[in-house]
Amino acid sequence: LPNGNVLAAGGITPDGIAVGSAEIYYPATRRWVPTLSMAQVRQLHTATLMPDGNVLVTGGAAPSTYSATAELYISSAAYWLTTGYMANGRSQHTATLLKTGNVLVAGGTNDLAAMRETEIYNYLTRSFGAGPLLNIARYAHTANQLRDGNVIVIGGSNNFDSMKSCEIYNGTAWAPTADLNLNRANHRS
Repeated sequence: LPNGNVLAAGGITPDGIAVGSAEIYYPATRRWVPTLSMAQVRQLHTATLMPDGNVLVTGGAAPSTYSATAELYISSAAYWLTTGYMANGRSQHTATLLKTGNVLVAGGTNDLAAMRETEIYNYLTRSFGAGPLLNIARYAHTANQLRDGNVIVIGGSNNFDSMKSCEIYNGTAWAPTADLNLNRANHRS
């Protein structure tokens, strides 16, 4: 969070049950303190720190469903606000903060199928709009904003295997770029 504290939200219990609980880590006291729970339970979702200091949580999985919902953690007041719906429920996707302050939500899985769909969250209107399709459907990939503002999506799974393929979003479209040397999914970059 902007003040140096850390928000942890959602996930699963040791029994594999998705939760909506949230807590904040205070480095000064080295303690976790519960905060309000999200409106929806979710795992395999994303959390993105927004330019205004709030945290956008998108998608995720819950028992037998993939969420299309998004919630904002209002850090200055410590509460959750439901903020729009994506066109597609998804988990194992990426959510990358763009230089514009908007968030690019890319790929994921929905009903056990890799997705090509992307969506753009407009942080001023707090709503989602359609983005351009990825060239290759993928989930369990990573995405990073490059210095020039473009976003590179790396590897992931296509339902059958981990992948070497990468592609770059230039603000309007996706273009293939050099492949990884090794297949990677569920990695970090």
